[in-house]
Amino acid sequence: MSKHRTKKRFFAVGLAFSLVLATFQPVSAVTDTKGHWAERIINEAVANYIMQGSDDGTFKPDKHITREEFFAAVTNILTDKPDTGNTVIKFSDVKEGEWYVPYVKIAVAAGLTSGTGDGAFGIGRNITREEAAKIVAGVVYTEGLTGAGYLAAKDADKVSSWAVKGVDIMYKKGYIKGDESGNFNPQGLLTRAAAAKILLEVKKHENVINSSVNQQLKGEFTKGNGTKENPYQITNSAQLNNVRNFADKKAYFVLKNDIKIEKDYATQKPTKVERNNKVVEDFEKTDWTKGNFEPIGTIEKPFNGTFMGDGYKISGLDIRGRAAVKGVTFVSERNRDADYVGLFGAISKDGEISGLAIDNGRFEGEYVVGAFCGKSEGKITGNSQVMSNVIVKGKSRTGGFAGSCEGSSYRFDNLTNMGSIYGTDGVGGICGVISSDGYVSNCTNKGVVETQSYNAGGIIGKYDGVKEMKLTNCYNEGSVKGTGLNGGIVGKTGKLSIENCLNKGTVEGNGAGGIAGKAEAGIVRCSNSGSVKGNSAGGIVDMISEDGSVQICYNEGSVKGVGNVGGIAGENANGIIKHTYNSKEVSGNVRIGGIAGKNTGKIQYSYNSGNITGSIAGSLIGDNKGRIKNLFWIEGSAKSGFGESTTKETLWEPCVVTAKELSGQMKVDNGDRTYFMVIDKLNEDGNLWRYLYEISSPPPEDNKTVVSDGGGVVAPIVDKSYSNIGNTISETDILGGTYLYPTFKN
Repeated sequence: MSKHRTKKRFFAVGLAFSLVLATFQPVSAVTDTKGHWAERIINEAVANYIMQGSDDGTFKPDKHITREEFFAAVTNILTDKPDTGNTVIKFSDVKEGEWYVPYVKIAVAAGLTSGTGDGAFGIGRNITREEAAKIVAGVVYTEGLTGAGYLAAKDADKVSSWAVKGVDIMYKKGYIKGDESGNFNPQGLLTRAAAAKILLEVKKHENVINSSVNQQLKGEFTKGNGTKENPYQITNSAQLNNVRNFADKKAYFVLKNDIKIEKDYATQKPTKVERNNKVVEDFEKTDWTKGNFEPIGTIEKPFNGTFMGDGYKISGLDIRGRAAVKGVTFVSERNRDADYVGLFGAISKDGEISGLAIDNGRFEGEYVVGAFCGKSEGKITGNSQVMSNVIVKGKSRTGGFAGSCEGSSYRFDNLTNMGSIYGTDGVGGICGVISSDGYVSNCTNKGVVETQSYNAGGIIGKYDGVKEMKLTNCYNEGSVKGTGLNGGIVGKTGKLSIENCLNKGTVEGNGAGGIAGKAEAGIVRCSNSGSVKGNSAGGIVDMISEDGSVQICYNEGSVKGVGNVGGIAGENANGIIKHTYNSKEVSGNVRIGGIAGKNTGKIQYSYNSGNITGSIAGSLIGDNKGRIKNLFWIEGSAKSGFGESTTKETLWEPCVVTAKELSGQMKVDNGDRTYFMVIDKLNEDGNLWRYLYEISSPPPEDNKTVVSDGGGVVAPIVDKSYSNIGNTISETDILGGTYLYPTFKN
């Protein structure tokens, strides 16, 4: 995943206990614990910087610990320390500049102590066992404790009233068990070894250790005020669940560590009502109790704030439910899963999520389902990720991040899906369906996207907006499959144009395209090197409609199908194909072509060098009834340039060429003792094409050949009209099946 932060251990550099050096002593420096009952415990406490040895290398395990020493050790185990920049201490016995001052400030700022009640802190005074129990009990989670408490101690009646609650908590948590006689000895003085034992156990078994732990674990925000400058800080699952109470506010939230859902927060379920003398469930509200968490924000009151993941992840989410169906009387009549499923049910145009990862989660529903949100009108950005062990299942409008995006304010930028996304119509690795002219760019799918019926894409399932929109710089290396019309980037484009996108994954479907299933707008500067397979299929797109086009694109992946199968397009239905090439195998039965399986539109300035096989197949076009110009096919790639070509309107006769002619090492004979370079014909509509190798400029002194040494492309030195000599290239220039390519520049 993107960045995952680790907790930073607090080092009070240059400060220590009165028994500790200015710098921490290593474990090996503690010399007086061998054979002591707490030897292992002390060594571990020292290694974890909870307590340390003295300047002479000893630990003095049986020496009583003072108040300042104990508070310093407690602050060392806190998982969250308060800001002491404005903390002022006025204890009569605290001297400025002493080693303990920073620890005293932390203890005061955290609310752990207010002194001994006489204006003093108690510097130098040994701490009692009940005092220590009360202090530690105040920094650990105490909700829902059960079991034997302080009454298990034989001397429970000797515990001071002010310390009873703390001692009881420590007994129930198991951090104090009494001595061999079963006594707690509350007024006895605590030794350094006993302090190390208690604090080490707390450190090892508590996820959160601070003065506000019980507030936090009840969901209260103990830090931040919800502003941009000071956002609410989320440190646990209860606080995450509490975000829903602020969903419609323009508040700011930030994760401070990874969050794992280990408690069932899904409480919303139908109430029992009486109808027709029968007690039944009232389905006016969605029942979320099939999972462990309810979406934050609803379609009526969407999330309106800013949620900053800050590189952390949320794991363990299980969001499932049954949809509300008004007027239903019996449970058997209600069988539809919930709608608007995700960590957030809906995000408003002002809502935003950034820098978040969702891991090990499950999201299931009927309509509008995603891991991050069901519906979004806002922004999801900042290297956010859906991890590989996340499953998203729905029907219509299902996506890795969002089920649907609407409005003109949504922005999806710098997102990666690695999860498994399943649905029936409009299924995408990033978003299922986008319905307006928002912004989608720099997104990647590495997961599984599968549809049972229609329109799946590695990035977007389909676009059904009425305005023109552009998707740019997206990448798929995952698997897109199913029985629908599927594309490596987009299933069905509508008025969505696609630019600068790449597919390396496998795409399968009834109709399949490396970039798009159906193109009704422009596809520009895109390429495919993945495997494409369908009943009909194209390396770039399965079908191009009348308003669609594919320009400056190429295919270097295998394409297989039954009929209407092409290296660039399975079928070009009155659209445009321009400046393209195919260099890989295209195979099928009927209407198989290196550029298009079937063409009734325009195909110009393109070539095929891949092998084409099928009963009705052509190196360029399987069945051509459209207009063509400046097309080339390499000899041996098929029996002819066309499988069927009954009504083609030809603006320039397609030309079969050799590998040397296509690569520019030789010119092509015009038939009248004049010659031309293939690249010149391809560049008649703009200087887009270049060789895969580079040739020198200026030319060698012999003025006859041009060699490959890293220079720019230049015209042949020999006479252009009456010689077939082209560029001489180095033997190290291995061309394979690709000879020329269109540069991705305007």
